[in-house]
Amino acid sequence: MNLTEQELNLMKQKPRNLSDEQKKERRQIYMREYNKKLRPTQEVKDYSNLNLTKEEINLLQQKPKNLSDEKKRERNNLQQRIKTKKLGKPKITTEEECINKFTEEEKRIYGILPKFLNEEEKRVRHKLCRRIRRLNEKKQNQTNYYNNNKEELNRKEREYRKTDKGYKQSKKHRWEQQGLNMENFEEVFERYIKTTKCDFCEIELVMRVKMCAVSKCMDHDHTTGEFRNILCSSCNVRRK
Repeated sequence: MNLTEQELNLMKQKPRNLSDEQKKERRQIYMREYNKKLRPTQEVKDYSNLNLTKEEINLLQQKPKNLSDEKKRERNNLQQRIKTKKLGKPKITTEEECINKFTEEEKRIYGILPKFLNEEEKRVRHKLCRRIRRLNEKKQNQTNYYNNNKEELNRKEREYRKTDKGYKQSKKHRWEQQGLNMENFEEVFERYIKTTKCDFCEIELVMRVKMCAVSKCMDHDHTTGEFRNILCSSCNVRRK
């Protein structure tokens, strides 16, 4: 705390030994220092190491008072994801991944039966076993929750995919599986949405329907992954 000598002496004294004016002054000093802890000086945060889009980074850098209620909710969700470390670092989901995070000494202790260890090493091994047990329990709980609520979760997933954000996410995942180069995904997706006619036969295209002759398709080079055209299903098959 950056206090003067006079303020420091005042804070060291007990309130019952002070006058009303000194008590008031002491209270003001306390609140001033308390607010400094609550509101530290803001630094420009670096989000480059997180898997965020440009829109999400811009949203995080804006002040909440300048945002609508919907944008505030999105911003809070992003902050919560970063706070709980759901972004940036890969999640440990298997026992093998957990063991790979151990140091060489921890791996050595974990691979020895407890009866051959001293008391300190037994405590270390117990902590390692407890870490793995918790991971397995969490995985089992997730499996049980999915099995007990499968229909409801699938219904929510279908509803999410019908939204613009969900449709974009599902297209991104599907194009990645098909081998599209995702460096210019935003540009390709914007063109995909705005294109209404096939680039070859100029027939009217339809979106968000099961595969048919006039379904909108993204044509790309299967060797390099580079985007080529927006075609109907028939032209896309013939070009292959």
